[in-house]
Amino acid sequence: EQPAPKLTRLDVHGFKSFATRTAFRFEPGITAIVGPNGSGKSNISDAVRWVLGETSYSALRSKKTEDVIFAGGKGRSPSGMAEVTVTFNNEDRWLPSDFIEVTVTRRAYRSGENQYLINGRKVRLRDIAVLTASLGQSYTVVGQGLVDQALSQRAEDRRGMFEHAADLAGLRIKVAESERNLNETNGNVNRLTDLLTELEPRLRRLERQAKQAQAWQELNIELRDLQRRHYRRVLRIARDQLAAAERHLAVDEATLESTRAEVKRLGADRTTQQRQLAGVREALDEHGNRARADEERLRQARHQHDLVRERIAALDRRRADMVDTHHGLDDQRDAVERERQMVADALATLTGDLDTARQAFMAQQAASRLAREREQGFEREIGDLASSITAAEQQLREIEQQHALLRQRLETGDDARERGEHDDKDRARRIDELQRELEAFNAEDDRIGDQLLRLEEQINELSGQYDAARAQADEHTSSITSLDSRIGRAENRLEVLQRVHESGTGLYAGVRQVTQWHRDGTLTGVRGTVAELVSVDAEYDTAIEVALGGHVQDVVVDAWRDAERAIDMLKQARAGRVTFQPIETVARRADNRPPPDAANANGAHGVASELVDAADDVRPVVVSLLGRIVVVDDLSTARRVLPELPRGFSAVTLSGEIARSGGSVTGGSAVRESGVLGRERELRELPDEIRRLTAERDELEQQRQDALASLASYDAQRNVLMTERTETQAMRRERSGQRARLEGWQRDLQREQEGATSQREASRQDRTSQEAEIDQLASRRATVQAEIDSARARHQERIAAFAAWRDEHDHDASALGDARQAVATLEERARSEQRRLDALGRQRQGIDDELALREQRLREVDAEQQGLTEQAESVSTRIGEMDAAVATIRAEREPLEESRAKLEASLTGCEAALDAGRNRLLEQERGLGQRGLVAERARADLGSIRQRITDDLELDDPDSLLREAGTPTDDDDHEEVERRISRLRERLRRMGYVGEDVVEEFERESAHYTFVRTQLDDVEDAAASLRRMLDDLKTTMEQRFEETFARVAEAFSESFTALFGGGSAKLVLTTDHEGETGGIDIVAQPPGKRLQGLGLLSGGERSLTGVALLFAILRVNPTPFVLLDEVDAALDEANVVRFRNELRKLARETEAIVITHNRGTVEIADTLYGVTMGGDGVSQVLSLRLTDLPLDEDIDIRDLPAVTAGVPVR
Repeated sequence: EQPAPKLTRLDVHGFKSFATRTAFRFEPGITAIVGPNGSGKSNISDAVRWVLGETSYSALRSKKTEDVIFAGGKGRSPSGMAEVTVTFNNEDRWLPSDFIEVTVTRRAYRSGENQYLINGRKVRLRDIAVLTASLGQSYTVVGQGLVDQALSQRAEDRRGMFEHAADLAGLRIKVAESERNLNETNGNVNRLTDLLTELEPRLRRLERQAKQAQAWQELNIELRDLQRRHYRRVLRIARDQLAAAERHLAVDEATLESTRAEVKRLGADRTTQQRQLAGVREALDEHGNRARADEERLRQARHQHDLVRERIAALDRRRADMVDTHHGLDDQRDAVERERQMVADALATLTGDLDTARQAFMAQQAASRLAREREQGFEREIGDLASSITAAEQQLREIEQQHALLRQRLETGDDARERGEHDDKDRARRIDELQRELEAFNAEDDRIGDQLLRLEEQINELSGQYDAARAQADEHTSSITSLDSRIGRAENRLEVLQRVHESGTGLYAGVRQVTQWHRDGTLTGVRGTVAELVSVDAEYDTAIEVALGGHVQDVVVDAWRDAERAIDMLKQARAGRVTFQPIETVARRADNRPPPDAANANGAHGVASELVDAADDVRPVVVSLLGRIVVVDDLSTARRVLPELPRGFSAVTLSGEIARSGGSVTGGSAVRESGVLGRERELRELPDEIRRLTAERDELEQQRQDALASLASYDAQRNVLMTERTETQAMRRERSGQRARLEGWQRDLQREQEGATSQREASRQDRTSQEAEIDQLASRRATVQAEIDSARARHQERIAAFAAWRDEHDHDASALGDARQAVATLEERARSEQRRLDALGRQRQGIDDELALREQRLREVDAEQQGLTEQAESVSTRIGEMDAAVATIRAEREPLEESRAKLEASLTGCEAALDAGRNRLLEQERGLGQRGLVAERARADLGSIRQRITDDLELDDPDSLLREAGTPTDDDDHEEVERRISRLRERLRRMGYVGEDVVEEFERESAHYTFVRTQLDDVEDAAASLRRMLDDLKTTMEQRFEETFARVAEAFSESFTALFGGGSAKLVLTTDHEGETGGIDIVAQPPGKRLQGLGLLSGGERSLTGVALLFAILRVNPTPFVLLDEVDAALDEANVVRFRNELRKLARETEAIVITHNRGTVEIADTLYGVTMGGDGVSQVLSLRLTDLPLDEDIDIRDLPAVTAGVPVR
């Protein structure tokens, strides 16, 4: 049973002699192609080679691309394109393609352009090579030349055939690629090693600086930590002292008020006595009020004076710290400047050395230039002599050539004149023929021009439709991309919100724990948080969330018992506190009164509970939390509406301010709440939004697909038209070239015709002058020969002189190279020092900038200190004036006291009680003043401490220290802590500030160094892997070659015996002079002869031996199909019988196509194609399936128009 064919069809159009589209269909069995010589049947094998990717035109019996395109014939115009298509059956996937049927097409245009297609899709030549790699083209299309080549090659060259049979070509490509990759890898190793060598010194320097910067940072952090703990203790003590002073002040104020009430009661009881003493008391009261007022002002002035002094002391301490820091920066700047000066000095030294080296180099270069000029002088002199000799020799040759030419002209002149007359007649006839051809060309060009205009209009129309469809598709694509981005953002936002919701981020610890218990099923009766159970419009988010406040995280439960159980679990787990809202309890106490009228006033939106959506059973909780809050536009509306609301109501604005019925207002900058309600609303709305956007995207995608389908349709139509236009243009260009050639030939013939007559007349006149010239040339030849001999002697003498001079000056070149190397080395060192100098300059500039900033801050402190000093002096002056005023008032009070004492003597009882009360009152007032002064001093101390914290720690809110967790210093010695702080500051100053960017730069450089080191390790590993792979590939190639050689040798011996009907043959591996395997020899022993080499075989025996080798290789390494082009041409009838028997065996495994003249081979064919050529130079084909004919009927091949030899086929 014969295998199903792999090659099922071959289509040829415009290729060589196949001008019209011709199809060859291949059925199971052997296909024979026959035809007379010159019919074009071998063009079929060329077509198969060409379509499978052959790029050598010599193998196609051509020189360039145009040679494979039909060139035209009698009555046939040339083709503009050659196209060949092969179709393969790929049901068993023997080709690397998923298609059951694979077509490969190749096109060539006269412009030199080639196109390659697989299943109608344009690809590269490389893609076709990959697809057909399994064919092994050397043994797929086999011509007579390959058989002869296998036998005529040297033993070393014949080895390549067996390597190809062993499929070593791919391995050789891998070996070459691996060696190339190994060379590149070794180059990368060298480059990476050089890079590491450059990085290591810089990395060590940066490491030292980074360690210094890290040490500075650690000390600074230690200082800041110690200051924070110290200031936290000091701040806590100051706040405690202020709180204690304020508590004592409050107690004294209460006691004072009680005493005043008692004095008032006594005054009421003694009204009569008070009227008598009214005048005196009024005077005393006036003096007392003045004294108290002056004393209060005096107390305030002294308190202000103390505050100013404390602020001046704080500024003194701050200034001292700033001066210390300034000194440290000065020291660091001096160090940088010293290093910079050292580098500048080194650079100047290098510059001087470089100038010296350059001068030495220039001197050496000048000496070398002089030597070169001398050498060039020798060379010019020698060259001039050689040129003169050459010119003289050339002149001698020209004389001899002219002498011979003149002799030839004399001999051939008469014959030329006779031929010229005959040529005149022939040229006239050819000019007439060319004129007729040109007229036919012009008519055809007009028709082609009209066709191109029609095609151009159709292409432009389709291009417009294509551009419109493309614009629509691009618009849809842009919209889809935008929607994809929106969907992605929405999905990401939903995922984040879901994670936040599930993790309880933002919830109190207790609420988060209760929620987790509810999800686990541990706790029942839980509905969720208030935020989860209510839905609010975005407009009211801020207002409702502010109105709820902390209640937004209240947990709603079904009953009171659920809340109790949850609280017990929280206590046991120590998981925090939670506010619960039991629905049954809240519902019984719900306030169901209608909302007040003011809730619907202008600018009011209504009661907050009515603006929230919630389930009916949860509604009582919402009413309980929000039923007494009205939502309004702004504070002005709240102020207008609030008096009209019932007692206990509040108003909240849309921006988050709250106005309460008690009169308080809460507000300020934009409210920054947790956004819990907004997140819950987004969680509910985002899924619907994603579904809506997805549906919109699907609709746009469908519209885009429709537009793309239209786009593909327009593109396909346009490509067809453009292909037709290209073919027409190629035809037009070809015809234009042909017409230009015809016109050129016509003009050439006309010019030749015009010049021929005058040329014959001139030739007659030239005969006499030529004879005279011959005599003159003989004399000139003798003279020139003498000149040549003299010049050669001078030439040899100058060559000897030049050689002696050059021996003396060979050392100059090496001295010049040493000078050049010295200059290059110094230049590189100078560039390195310059870069270092630039880096130090930048560091110095950074320190100067920091010093300028510090000096600015120091000037600000000095200015503030000067102002406070002036203020303290002013306050001191005021205190002196107030002391004098108080003393004056006290002096004026003494006479009044004496008068009051006389009046009080008569009212002892009432006066004693009233004096006692007043004395207690005065004592308490003085005590209250002292308490107030203590509180003010404590408040000033606290302010001073806060200012120090702000200056030292750069904190905007000093009280935030008290909210930080940290190790207190309550048990530490206060003075010891301050000494530690001073020591740390001094160490930082001495250490100097390097800069935070040094650590980052070291980390970057270290990461870069590690990356390069890792790369180097990876590249070295890759190199080792490539070496191992190379060894494995070479071992595999050797093993595969040995195995294939053994199998081919065995198969060759069998094929040889079968084809010769006896005898023996073998393949022998040869070795070179080093003992390694070199090539392959063939030793044959035909029947009846002794063992001998190929050189002793006859022509027929050699041909049969080559066929035996071919069949052996195909048996060992079979191809899917094989096309044999006249490989049996040299075989006689007896050998053809054995050849076709071997061919039948081959056809059982491989599809066989045979191009042959031999009727013995044709007899075993199952399908027959006849090829003939008509008068127009076009090959024509006729096919015949022989198995479809009656078995008892003889058929003469001469009955087939395509065949001329009569071979009966059964």
